[in-house]
Amino acid sequence: MTQRKAGLLKGSTLLLIVLFIVSATALSAQVLLRFNVQNMLSSDRTGPWTVDYDDVGFPTQDGNFFTFAPSPTYLYHDYAYMQFGKDGSTVNTCIFEDLAFLDGTDGITVEFNNFNLVGFDKYNTVIPLLPWNTVGQAGDHRVYANGYIDFFHNNVLKLRLIDNQIDIRTPYPNRDQIRAFNPVLLGNWQNPIGTGDLITSSGIGEVDYDNSDPAWAAAMANPMNDLVVYQLSNISYQLLFPPLLPDTILKWKSGLLPINKTLSI
Repeated sequence: MTQRKAGLLKGSTLLLIVLFIVSATALSAQVLLRFNVQNMLSSDRTGPWTVDYDDVGFPTQDGNFFTFAPSPTYLYHDYAYMQFGKDGSTVNTCIFEDLAFLDGTDGITVEFNNFNLVGFDKYNTVIPLLPWNTVGQAGDHRVYANGYIDFFHNNVLKLRLIDNQIDIRTPYPNRDQIRAFNPVLLGNWQNPIGTGDLITSSGIGEVDYDNSDPAWAAAMANPMNDLVVYQLSNISYQLLFPPLLPDTILKWKSGLLPINKTLSI
């Protein structure tokens, strides 16, 4: 059996936006918090197979990245990561707040903890009705859950979200992005796997009142169902290649996180 190592995305960032949805259709939203999060850890490369790093310009099997090489010693399978969350190198900065009891962003931080992959499917990101394995159009949809998100002010826990679900839609990389992963090895790569468009993501979690400040919970939770909605955007990453380098780590490179309060879901 091919060993699938843990991995990290180096230098990754994302933007987290926590939102207050002011209409049932979520067409109107008030941003409550906005964070820039760097170096989010992805690990445990034992998830579903995505593609092989195999191309006519970098032939490692049959020159087709959509076919799974059967050899147990093949080094260029790519798999989904089973876990993500913060680690010791994760850094986040609150860049916006709109909460009545705060006076600026100093001291506000957020942590993602212990998320696991619970759903995965590959699909055509350009024309969803067409086969997923169309050159230049492939991608996947992942669902991460079971983790919790903590918000701190001056290192004091103020809000915890539990029972989270985060949906991530990832167009696979295009030719130039693949070449940039490792210009020495992949400089002759010819075909795009996907569009290389931006990764998009959204999430929802429930307030854990036993571990939350009442003022924060009241300001951010939907009073009808105790839920908080957030978005992850501007996600970027730098893949380490080859994918089976031992003890490598995959980290989210860049992005934004907004946080919304939802009145109706």
